[in-house]
Amino acid sequence: MRIITYNIRSCLGMDGRRDIVRIARLIRDTEADFACLQELDDHLPRSGFRFQAREIEGATGLRMIFQRTIDLRLAGYGIAIGTRHDVEEIRTHSLPSQGEPRGCLELRVGTPSGPIHLLCAHLGLSDEERVLQ
Repeated sequence: MRIITYNIRSCLGMDGRRDIVRIARLIRDTEADFACLQELDDHLPRSGFRFQAREIEGATGLRMIFQRTIDLRLAGYGIAIGTRHDVEEIRTHSLPSQGEPRGCLELRVGTPSGPIHLLCAHLGLSDEERVLQ
């Protein structure tokens, strides 16, 4: 079983280019069973009003479960878990934060080896904030 975690920075590469195809290809090429992703855009102008979780889902074959941690009504920003297995339960958690809202996405997933719990979080930047979270 392969699990990856990746802060995709709204698909902004180190070269300054925003390229969802490149990010999806990288995720797909890992052949991961689970991908825990942070900083996905949901219809934000900077990413062309795209719902990045759905596009990554289509390009990787992973079912993406998205949690919006910053809600701007018609748009937002958040985290996601992609999986090749059956999702049995989804729970979302708000984490204490001193600035930007943070969250943790929890899935119970059925696998051939039995159910597992998988958590994906996007923690704050300061040591104090991380201790609270």
